[in-house]
Amino acid sequence: MRAPATAGVTALPAMGFFGALADLLATLTMGDWPDADSIEIATALEGWRPTAGTLMTGTRNVEPHRELRAGRLTPNDPSRVTAWDFPPPFGRAELVPLSLGETVLLSQHLKVPEIRAGINSRSLEDLADPDLPRRTAGQDRTPVQQAFVIDVAVTRGTSTRRGSVHGNDIYGVTAPIVVEATVRLLAGLPSGVLAAGAAFDPAAFLDSLPVHLTRDGASHPTEPSRRSLS
Repeated sequence: MRAPATAGVTALPAMGFFGALADLLATLTMGDWPDADSIEIATALEGWRPTAGTLMTGTRNVEPHRELRAGRLTPNDPSRVTAWDFPPPFGRAELVPLSLGETVLLSQHLKVPEIRAGINSRSLEDLADPDLPRRTAGQDRTPVQQAFVIDVAVTRGTSTRRGSVHGNDIYGVTAPIVVEATVRLLAGLPSGVLAAGAAFDPAAFLDSLPVHLTRDGASHPTEPSRRSLS
């Protein structure tokens, strides 16, 4: 089987809420820096009403999650709990490591040796609660009230750039991401395996989505401060 690039095929992995959204945001936040020392990604969900597919993924995804340390994918410590100060309505929240597709995607097209990611602990508690109502894909016609925010901090030397996107319903925002990517793919992209941040203009792509973008805290009354995930 030929590789996608030599076969003239374009592959866009992890093109959804987890993966693409953080990759686009981190790429935009890094901006014109040719490299960076670290990228930190913190996600918070107001609640999690999972679909059957999400639960199935959780039961199958038993391999250790990995983060980038010194340029190498290294298993993270799932017991490590830190804190992150999110913008409203979340505020300070406990953060547990959860490295997903964005860790691999970012490391392929941005020059950075350290990438760490985490999610608020409440989200995982909801996911593990057997009594929490489940979401039926394709049958729930009313929007689910599930505020989310993704915060990114990119550090280079003594400077840190920050960006965030927030919106409602992680499943609801995945559909526009996939559709927008498909439209842009049909318009023409280089062949090969591409991350969202490498394939698309991150600012234009994010502007097309039903999310609110903040850069360096400019859209919030107070700038969200961060606590290291290290």
